[in-house]
Amino acid sequence: MTDETFTQPIILVASSLALSLLPIILMSMTSYLKFSIVFTALRSAVGGGNIPPISVVGLLSLALSVFVMAPVFSDSWQRFESYLPLPKNIAAEFFIRVGADVLSPLVEFTRRNTGDEERKFFVELARENSRQYQSVSASGPNKDKSETAFIGNTTQSVRIVIPAFILTELKEAFILSLGLLMPFLAVDIIVSNILVAVGVVMLSPSVVSLPLKILLFVAVDGWSLLSQSLVLGYVQG
Repeated sequence: MTDETFTQPIILVASSLALSLLPIILMSMTSYLKFSIVFTALRSAVGGGNIPPISVVGLLSLALSVFVMAPVFSDSWQRFESYLPLPKNIAAEFFIRVGADVLSPLVEFTRRNTGDEERKFFVELARENSRQYQSVSASGPNKDKSETAFIGNTTQSVRIVIPAFILTELKEAFILSLGLLMPFLAVDIIVSNILVAVGVVMLSPSVVSLPLKILLFVAVDGWSLLSQSLVLGYVQG
């Protein structure tokens, strides 16, 4: 058999693995997580049922995520192109090296946009985990040296950065969602009190407040302001 006979199945398996990991990468290393939460909260705050549809929310989140991540994806693609054409004899170490190099812009993006508190939180978790491990494998002064080296290497590692980035995204998404919910909640309360005051108790407050909330959101150009706030909230370099 020729080298190409072995190379083609390896390339096929590697490509299938990369495609299967795309949803995980999209959720854990891009801005999609925060965008989808914020727009879903906006959809709930408006209270219009299927306005906008959940598919539109997902599409808008994906479009803005691609916009934000475009420089990162471009950098990753250029790194991948530098390895083309692929050599005939491909070893596992080659795929690991290429994968690490291609994903390095994504890792750097998550590192730049990770909060210090979240990073420190996972460093402390790693420290506790390290202590439990070192208590079995080391003791005395060697234990302290090993733990110091472990934490030093871990502070900027993928093990720390990715979960810290996810927590940072969740925290910021909930803060933004709270800011969106409060004005619409105020409209609901005001409309409900007015209806009760005039004695219109048979009319649902949501029927009256829905057009008012949509009018308020459109009047302040809410889609553009919210999209701008989300996009400019990321550090690219």
